Amino acid sequence: MRWVCGRRLLAGAMAFGMLFHGGGVVAQPMVGDEQPAPAVEAAAPKDVAQRLLGPPVLSDWWLTLGESAPAAAAGSAGGMSKGLKIGALVTGGVVVTGATVVILASSEDKNSNNDTDDQPGNAVPPDDVQAPLSWHQQQSQQQPDEWLAAEIRARDDYRFINEWWTDKYGGEMPRINPYDLMGLSYAHAAGYRGEEIIIGLLDDTFQLDHPMLQGQVAGDSGTLPGVNSNTYHGTHVAGLAAGHSATMIGVAPEAKLFLASFKNSTLNGWATKFQDARQAGARVHSNSWGWDADGLLDTRLAVELLADPVAALANWQETEDFNHWYLGFTDYAADQEFKLSAYQDNPGLVLEAYFNIAYNSPSPAASWNNLAAAMHDFQTQGNGVILWALENHRLEAPDGTFYADAPAALPELYPDLQGAWLTVANVNVFSHSDGQDYAVLYSSGCHQTASYCLSHNGGFVNSAVPFNDYDQLTGTSMATPQVAGAVAILAQAFPGHSGEQLVNRLLATASNFDDWQAVEERDGSWYGTLTLPDNSSREVEFMVLPVEANQESPLDPGEIGVVDFGNGITHAYSELLGHGFVNLRAALQPVGEVAVPVGQQLDTVRREDLQASRVLLGPAFGDSLTAGLAGRTVAVLDGLDGAFQVPLGHFVQAADPGSDLGGLLAGFGPPPLGPEIKLGRGGRLAAAFRSAENGPPAGLTAAKERQSKVAELSWRQELGRDSLLRFDYNRNPGLAFGLPAAGTVQPEWMVSRQAFVNPLLSLVERGESLGADVALNRWATLRLGAFQGSQSQQWQQNELAPQEDHRRARLRGAATELALGLGPAAAPAAGLALQAALVQEENTLLGSHSGGAFELAQGTSSYTVGLSGELALGEWSGGGDLRLAANVFAAYAQPQAAADSLFTEVSTVAGRAWSVGLLAQRLLTPADRWGLVLHQPLRVVDGQAELRLPVGHDGTELRHDTVRVDLRPTGRETRLEMFYGRPLMAGADLRGSLMLRRQPGHVHQAPSEGVALLRTTVTF
Repeated sequence: MRWVCGRRLLAGAMAFGMLFHGGGVVAQPMVGDEQPAPAVEAAAPKDVAQRLLGPPVLSDWWLTLGESAPAAAAGSAGGMSKGLKIGALVTGGVVVTGATVVILASSEDKNSNNDTDDQPGNAVPPDDVQAPLSWHQQQSQQQPDEWLAAEIRARDDYRFINEWWTDKYGGEMPRINPYDLMGLSYAHAAGYRGEEIIIGLLDDTFQLDHPMLQGQVAGDSGTLPGVNSNTYHGTHVAGLAAGHSATMIGVAPEAKLFLASFKNSTLNGWATKFQDARQAGARVHSNSWGWDADGLLDTRLAVELLADPVAALANWQETEDFNHWYLGFTDYAADQEFKLSAYQDNPGLVLEAYFNIAYNSPSPAASWNNLAAAMHDFQTQGNGVILWALENHRLEAPDGTFYADAPAALPELYPDLQGAWLTVANVNVFSHSDGQDYAVLYSSGCHQTASYCLSHNGGFVNSAVPFNDYDQLTGTSMATPQVAGAVAILAQAFPGHSGEQLVNRLLATASNFDDWQAVEERDGSWYGTLTLPDNSSREVEFMVLPVEANQESPLDPGEIGVVDFGNGITHAYSELLGHGFVNLRAALQPVGEVAVPVGQQLDTVRREDLQASRVLLGPAFGDSLTAGLAGRTVAVLDGLDGAFQVPLGHFVQAADPGSDLGGLLAGFGPPPLGPEIKLGRGGRLAAAFRSAENGPPAGLTAAKERQSKVAELSWRQELGRDSLLRFDYNRNPGLAFGLPAAGTVQPEWMVSRQAFVNPLLSLVERGESLGADVALNRWATLRLGAFQGSQSQQWQQNELAPQEDHRRARLRGAATELALGLGPAAAPAAGLALQAALVQEENTLLGSHSGGAFELAQGTSSYTVGLSGELALGEWSGGGDLRLAANVFAAYAQPQAAADSLFTEVSTVAGRAWSVGLLAQRLLTPADRWGLVLHQPLRVVDGQAELRLPVGHDGTELRHDTVRVDLRPTGRETRLEMFYGRPLMAGADLRGSLMLRRQPGHVHQAPSEGVALLRTTVTF
């Protein structure tokens, strides 16, 4: 229960209104629940100028008592609201022109189970369908559960990796659990633990029956050497990547391992092991080993040699620090009798020469190229990622600069390997008793590999060792398999990602000290603010601990660079620490702008804005699309091509089946036309005004400014007996034809204002129409008309509507009618009219609005034919008149296919509408009116749509599901209305209406709804 009250400035007439929803009943939410009901407005100004400007602004007050549920789910019966709404409005010109009292009651039968005799085979949406959420709400639901993540962090098997450090230094130097440094608990809480992913490991030896590895090995390559007390490295590495035991879990405990040993092998043998891993289905390959024992191969120099051998060698000859390089490579070329130019673009030959120079070891160029080719095949054909541990000590060149070791920096020589390659540095993050937090580099920096390098804590971490034991080790060898496990988690979460896409996601989401902007130097030391995956932050001092010196010293993160990943996503890296620390929580969520993809090839796909991609069905379609697409999702892409599933209910919404209570208040007795102005001989002009709102939505603290605007305008020019020209502004052009034109039907007396009116012409809510009535003879009249305007009121008010869409939704058309009457024109004994109309819709389909990836049609050519008639049943005593009136309309819409839309086909759509009623006047008094009307609004009876929905991608192409949907709604709405009105006294009248809606909105499961309105007007 809630009380809301407020006061605003309005313009119009004097009115008092009340809305009532009985206790325990269910109804649609009140439109504008914190706004007064639109009131009937009238104007009686002194002169024409004031009449066209409208009345001055006064004020209103209003009060709401009740509660409202969220808006209805697409395709469901609707939301709920209960309560009482009371409002009063006071405006006026020189003369206060009227007062209105409105009472509205709406009730629905929740147990209604009415059948429909023309129900398509679409699935009926369940009762518990929830309202479509916004993208941000959906993403919040997809985020890991904080409570579950905290529970995972508290588990012993999760904490065991940090146990040695905690036991030894926990009191003096507590540190972040290495798993928490990468946000692993959030990935596990979201259900990502590496399931169905294979990690390839090339290392020394493995204890296959260790508790952490039992059941974790999917296969191996070649013969695995046996373990002994001195061969523990491979077992430790494997446990960190994907181990699983009661004591400890690895990063990806549900992944499997494909194991191979680098021992007793050759270059071609290593190539075979990469090939075997790819054929086994491995998506990740972790390498904590190297092949340049002395670390003398500086790939920076090798790149110079590959680019221009002659220039590079000449430069080295003149530089004392590198003269030995000149001598080595020139001597080897001379010994092998090839020209120096042969080194150009030939990394295999450079490596062959280096190994002969440094190790006197034959390593043919072809074997190096074969190894690089096997690695590249693993990345491309296997969609895999290769990780390589950097050296544990810093490598210094003769000129005093530092570089990354050649095994890790191999992509510098073979650039094709860079896209799906990661190097890993070892950085320990901990706190000290002095209160300062530290980030200490325990290894080589990233250096020339910085653009594809990450940091992680591999210092003093526990894992498996022979025999069935656990121990701590330190090194990049320990950091790298943890990052490999993180890649496996992403491969599970994004199965369509290529290896390069997985690498990009890790790099672009890494925690990097706010793009290395949150770094500063103070007194010779460098400090940076590190934001962790749990969104906490801490200032750390950068230090380096060379293994050989065992003495910490200040660390300058080095030069800063930036990688552009496309789609507006960039990420900075530093020379020593690369892109920073893995952040799985960020990597598992959308990065950058989220869009709906339209197309086939991922690199050329058209990305439609998420918020602009919408379908709001016109009332004639009911719940056809929402029922036909119930339970389906569509894949949207973030800026890194990550596919995220979003329910189609986010994009597709049916017209609200419940009554628009605010609209009913405004429409029952609309602003009457003011006093007519005579314009020459036979000319008449009349106008009505209503207020125009400006500014923010009104509430308790903010008010809308209101100005007056012309609500309706009507001009008539007589052309002789029973013929005239007409111009209307903001009036339904359908009122100029059929029974309304004959005066038999006056829609303002009814709640169902579209009864007896051409349904296509009723789509034009605002605009202009021009026409003529031509009397052919005393019993036949030809009516002609052309019109243009917009149908956007509902679309503008809908929260799913794309901005500015109403400016595109224009309608234009023409109509003609031949009307026949027997007897006096004012009260014919019988009448019959044949009507035809053509309507051209721009960017709409029978009032359905769409945009972005879900564009239904660029335009629609629609036509309708209708037959209406009336028959006088006789007169009551005192001259009362009773008539039977009826009409039926058939409408056909031919949409023009929209280019680049997920709707690949929309067939011709057929619809039907009809009305029948007893209409009488002068029943009890000389000026009263009453009626009993049965009406079916326009309903689609035939039509289909085909959608090609993106459901994911394989790294290069989108995958789609083709869905064909019946456009017939699940229900058939019928409205039974009884109305009555009469004058009370001079200047006062009374009108009332009762209406029952069955299957409102053409929704089979929508509860029946009852509406009652009572209105009185007093003019003084």
